Amino acid sequence: MRVFLWYDVAMENTVKTTENWAEIIAEKDSLIAEKESKIATLESKLSELEALAKYYEEQLRFAKHRQYGASSEKTEIAEQLFRLS
Repeated sequence: MRVFLWYDVAMENTVKTTENWAEIIAEKDSLIAEKESKIATLESKLSELEALAKYYEEQLRFAKHRQYGASSEKTEIAEQLFRLS
């Protein structure tokens, strides 16, 4: 068994064995996998929300066009009178 000398934050000597390092590495790998899963979930949620925002922007544009767009109630006579004015 290999023994390593490690200095912690308080600068006290601490002995770490290879088993401790294996546990630490396994713990870190577990945390990394957990974080990668969280990132994937958040990226998926972000793409859903971006698509939803795009949909609502399009709906708002259509609503504005309906409200302020050209009217279909124009007649030829009204257009001719407008041009003569």
